[in-house]
Amino acid sequence: MENKKEGKELKDDLSKLAKNAGISGVGGIIGNAIAYTSNVLVTRRIGLAPFGVYVLASTILRIVGIFSVLGLDWGLIRFISLYQGRGDRARVKGVILFATKVAGLISLFFFSLLFLTSNFISIQIFHNPDLSPALQILSISLPFTTLMTVWLGGIQGFQLIKYRVYVEKLFQPLSRLLFLILLFILGMKLFGVLIALLLSAIIGSIFAFCYLDKIFPFRQNQLIPIYEKKEILAFSLAVSLNSFFYYVSRWIGIFMLGYFATSKDVGIYGAVDRVIPLINLPLVALDSIFPPMISELYGKKDYSKLESLYKVETKWAISLGLPFFLVLSIFARPIMSIFGAEFGEGATVLIILSAAQMIIVCVGSQGQVLIMTGHQNLTLINNVFFAVINIVLNYFLIPKYGILGAAVSGLICSAAITLIEVGQVYYLFRMHPFRSDLVKPLAAAVIVSCLTLFLNRLGFLNLSQMNIFLFGICVAIFMGLYFLLIIALKLSDEDRFVTDVILKRFLWQGKQKP
Repeated sequence: MENKKEGKELKDDLSKLAKNAGISGVGGIIGNAIAYTSNVLVTRRIGLAPFGVYVLASTILRIVGIFSVLGLDWGLIRFISLYQGRGDRARVKGVILFATKVAGLISLFFFSLLFLTSNFISIQIFHNPDLSPALQILSISLPFTTLMTVWLGGIQGFQLIKYRVYVEKLFQPLSRLLFLILLFILGMKLFGVLIALLLSAIIGSIFAFCYLDKIFPFRQNQLIPIYEKKEILAFSLAVSLNSFFYYVSRWIGIFMLGYFATSKDVGIYGAVDRVIPLINLPLVALDSIFPPMISELYGKKDYSKLESLYKVETKWAISLGLPFFLVLSIFARPIMSIFGAEFGEGATVLIILSAAQMIIVCVGSQGQVLIMTGHQNLTLINNVFFAVINIVLNYFLIPKYGILGAAVSGLICSAAITLIEVGQVYYLFRMHPFRSDLVKPLAAAVIVSCLTLFLNRLGFLNLSQMNIFLFGICVAIFMGLYFLLIIALKLSDEDRFVTDVILKRFLWQGKQKP
């Protein structure tokens, strides 16, 4: 009887994971398609060097944004799910109000700081005066993006992922694309790109606020909030530092290319950085719901169910991310050429950074497992260590090898940190993310890749030069063969259950309310 109950509970959790991941995944595909359309439009309109200025400015804004958000989005994810599970609405309201007030004040401070120091950063650090006006315009968007990020974290804490998807994957990127088209028609170039980003940030923040207020009307006065300020700040600060060093490690190549190399090198590297998220799109979709579930299951001390979900999530992330990795690696040159002829030399960089991204996907959400179980200080130590290693590697490799040096450095650090975190999760909880049936997607990937490369060697394909139409056909056939092989190798019971849930959600019940 107990085993039946546990099996039903696991199916319920798998159903929740599948439904929300399906929503996030579909939204992610649409959002990424819109974002890539925008990026291609930008690169072809403004050129490689100005795009490099934009990439550098937006990356600086992202780093400053980490301190501006202060990890409060993750604080909302953890504590809303925790308090909601206990039925403690007063503390739910308290954490939302506290995070909103703190994020609003801090974002105004960092906006002022970035705006006033833009000349110093541009001339004294990056020796590029064109960077200063870009930083000043983008800094205005900082309060809006900060509050949007925090409110989206609140929405995710309630495990209502569809509203986050609407804002993050649909409304904001679509508004940016529409503003870009309008401003380009008016004759603007780089200035139009910056204004479009600012306006889309404002729109995104408005929608995020409205949806969170719809889910939990935190402005109403009937419920007196209870504030757990120290606990929330302690957790959020640790996560903020984690995020800072993680993203420093990820984006340090852009900063050091901006210092040692040219805007063109930054532009190529930035274009690659906007393509490789396709690989971890399935993992991001799954992570839209998995972190609050980790917190909930850990609070209940249900470790066996946590391990089962961890393994299922990792298998699906690998199975769905692997074909994207192979497409980006095998068709690297035609993909980069979509941005413009000058971007074609970034093909090797795309292959290297795709491998780095796939390594991260292969171990699933080990970082979230550590953070959401209260081991955020351990991940902080990991990220500090690897940020330092990445800086040192880039310092020696970029002057000698340029953008290839930055890519190799990223690959080495990605491999090292993922292996160490997997070891830490196993040491703490005696669980790992791997299942024996992972051999099926790996076998399908090897077969399809070998067939593609064999056809290229025989001359039926030309992977170095391929127009967009032929590229689209080849990718569709490649993906189709991969998934047909997966089905032919037989899905597990859990795979069939998750597939049925997603199909029912989007094919048969699409017109019904969730």
